[in-house]
Amino acid sequence: MCSCVWFYEARVYEIWIPALDFGYLSTDVFLASVDKQYFTTLHYSVLLLTGNEMGPRTDFENFLCALYIIMGALVSANIFGEMAV
Repeated sequence: MCSCVWFYEARVYEIWIPALDFGYLSTDVFLASVDKQYFTTLHYSVLLLTGNEMGPRTDFENFLCALYIIMGALVSANIFGEMAV
């Protein structure tokens, strides 16, 4: 679900730059096939859920990043809490 929302948001604005391309300040991810675009956003969404940085560029991306980090922290806390019990 997180990947689908991030994929849609990235396709609408097309200003997000993946972390690997951030050094060049440009990306070709929006010129690639839809499969490559989706799997790129899937990869970065999974990283975001584990607490890594995504490099948000808009206010909505900042909101999504904060929401995903909180969701990932809650899921991790639940898993470790269940293991401790």
